[in-house]
Amino acid sequence: MNGSYIGYLDITDIFKNPLFKGGEVVFFLLDKDLNFKNVSENIKTVLGYSSDQLVNNRVNFLDIVHSDDINKVKDIPKKILDRKGLFQIDNLKLRSKDGKEVYVSCRKIYIKGKDSDYFIGYILDKTKEVEERSLFETISKVAPIGIFLQRKGRLVFVNKKVEEITEYSEKELLDMDDILLIVHPEDRKKVKEVIELRNKGIKKFANYRIKIITKSNRIKWIHINSETVSYHGEYSGIGTIEDITKEVHLEKAKELLFRINRLIMKISEIDVLLKAVVDTLISVDDFSDVFIAEVDENGQIVPKYFDKGSVITNLFNRLESLPEREVLNKMDYFYIRDVEEVEDFENWKEYVKTAGAGSVLLIPIFIHDSIKYVIVIYAREKDYFFDEEISIYREISDDVGFGIRYIQQQKDLFHKEFFDTLTDLGNRKLLLSELKELVREEEEFYLVFLDIYNFRFINEIYGEKVGDLLLREIADTLKEFLDGYKIFRSGSDTFTVVVRDKDIMSVLEKIRLAFTIPFSIEDHIIHLDFNVSVVKYPEDGKSETDIYIKGERTLELSKSKGKNHILFYNEKDYQKVKTIKEIEEKIETALIENQFTFNLQPVVDFKTDSVIAAEALIRWKTPEGEYIPPSEFIPIAEKTGQIKDIDNLMLVKVNDIINRWKREGLNPVKISVNVTPQNIEEIIYKIKSTNKMVFFKVPEGELLLNSKYIIMEITERDLLDLYRQKKDIDNLRKMGFEISIDDFGTGFSTLKYLANINVDSIKIDMSFIKDMLIDENVHKLVQSIINIAKIFNIKTIAEGVETEEQYIELKKLGCDRYQGYYFSPPLEPEEFVKFLKK
Repeated sequence: MNGSYIGYLDITDIFKNPLFKGGEVVFFLLDKDLNFKNVSENIKTVLGYSSDQLVNNRVNFLDIVHSDDINKVKDIPKKILDRKGLFQIDNLKLRSKDGKEVYVSCRKIYIKGKDSDYFIGYILDKTKEVEERSLFETISKVAPIGIFLQRKGRLVFVNKKVEEITEYSEKELLDMDDILLIVHPEDRKKVKEVIELRNKGIKKFANYRIKIITKSNRIKWIHINSETVSYHGEYSGIGTIEDITKEVHLEKAKELLFRINRLIMKISEIDVLLKAVVDTLISVDDFSDVFIAEVDENGQIVPKYFDKGSVITNLFNRLESLPEREVLNKMDYFYIRDVEEVEDFENWKEYVKTAGAGSVLLIPIFIHDSIKYVIVIYAREKDYFFDEEISIYREISDDVGFGIRYIQQQKDLFHKEFFDTLTDLGNRKLLLSELKELVREEEEFYLVFLDIYNFRFINEIYGEKVGDLLLREIADTLKEFLDGYKIFRSGSDTFTVVVRDKDIMSVLEKIRLAFTIPFSIEDHIIHLDFNVSVVKYPEDGKSETDIYIKGERTLELSKSKGKNHILFYNEKDYQKVKTIKEIEEKIETALIENQFTFNLQPVVDFKTDSVIAAEALIRWKTPEGEYIPPSEFIPIAEKTGQIKDIDNLMLVKVNDIINRWKREGLNPVKISVNVTPQNIEEIIYKIKSTNKMVFFKVPEGELLLNSKYIIMEITERDLLDLYRQKKDIDNLRKMGFEISIDDFGTGFSTLKYLANINVDSIKIDMSFIKDMLIDENVHKLVQSIINIAKIFNIKTIAEGVETEEQYIELKKLGCDRYQGYYFSPPLEPEEFVKFLKK
């Protein structure tokens, strides 16, 4: 459609062409007054009007134009004629039938028909595009972070937040020839490399932080996330920026805190400590000047610890009026946010401005409730320090004060009372003192307990000397990996760390890393594992004692879960451990008060169906009448070592019942007694065999044991310990005891053990008996156990036989003996005797 005219056409034929039927483009025909003469059917999709409604009602094109844009189109005929036929507008706002705003791209051209002049054109719906663009612009305005778009090193879009961060207006930013102009010289290379990636169209997400110089010449830290995009056909970079100046300041302040705390723990001279504090402050941040002044005997402030490049310290010899002296009057920190706005100290102000300082922070160091030193920090920028940052500096001051007080104390006495002589770490008493202070100050903190897994074996295997050297090496390693944190030796092989910041996961990771490297002690390479518990104040406890005890109990629970386990405190688990402790105490009472008894369950021979033995099953009834099942107290007794006392008690009680049967003229059956493998050595120690008589040491003297009627029954999960005590087992058998392995198949049994340990019988665990008729693999396992036992001439006893089907199948497989409810439940000794007599 070039030129002003199409020619004399039959207008009625134009919309017969399929081109005008619809699709995404709406075609229309207007008369010279802009009334609709024809329009494609898809007008309904865009505006909600049917073509008939617009044509038959002679709707004018201007009637569907939104009032906001009416001025753009009211002179259409004149504009089209002036432009020789063509009119176009890219963002025209129309009004739909239901009153909604619809954005379109519109094109019109003048044509001459047979009878009249017309305008023909089309509209393209751009509502979605416009709304999305509007949404992006709105988001950009309200976003709490800066959003930018740069192309070839120049900014082409910024939102309000970018203006706020940089202090430049949008126009000033977009007019800059190079974005690097606002980047700090130290970081320009980094930014330039990212821009080059964007220019090449390399899709690579960038995440970094840099310094910028704002319009007011302030240095700010910003965090940038950016990616490559295509914009107007060219590769560009879109991204976000966030002002992290405060976060960076806090990071530096925390780094100072950690490093200075390390100095406090290491340095034993006050002068050395304070000079090191100054050096550390200078090294961490680019301050104009830093020094520590001392309050002398006359109450005068005198700079004493400073860097050789310090210039402001010269003022103390020349000026009487100094802000440093205000600290003594305030008895608190003093912060001058803007040197230029200070009304007093005019001479001082002019000199300080020349030295390049914009703000000053003065923090007193208290020694026994009086100010002894003042930390003085001159920053280059005004309003440099944040409130939270000042709080950390005050904490540094408190810690330095603590360090000085610590140094002033008599070292020998202090170390003797509060430090572990082996590792030179604070002991439990110092830890509790530290916790008490933290609780008094109502500070949040984490308490991390670290236990060396199975450390007792180190002393047993390598000797106590190596064990002590290893503990010292562990302490040094923890100091290295947890530099800046306070570490204590709170138990023989337990260390405790006080974590006063919130990054607890970082501390735990450092502990884990510390134990990935083996320790080298006197030509021994020793690999260590650990357990850790974590408690937090005040969430997990309200006092130093409460938080400490809960940390210890949580550590016990962590140890129960296996090596290298890290466990955070929770109330439910704590109550479990508390219950365990209560049961431990009850066990101790039960042993003293003779609350433990036992029942006997018959063991039956498959061939004769006669009772040939019995198993003594421990029972515990408290004075209150409560029955506590073995599953609740035996595992606890095994952990606490009380199981040895229980084993010994059961051995004595079983021996007593055998003696009673003999006195009553009964023919005793053999009774099996559960014995912990770790207790076998002690039993051997207490047994004396003379002239085929076996005596057992008890508190009252010696007890004659009926060894030929007693079966020592050891749980199979401890078979490895049993294997190590093969010699003791052989001695027990020589004394007349039978040896049986309980719960066979559930633990660490191997053919090697069966071949080398002389045992008389093995008990097939009841879990296998229960499943053998419904699980083919379990059936094969039971059959294999029976067959293997026969090879070594070992009797097999099936536990938990409850049905006739189990009985028949076990007999068919060649099992020697069985016990279970199919024959009889466990019986009290008196009932057992009656049962035998029947």
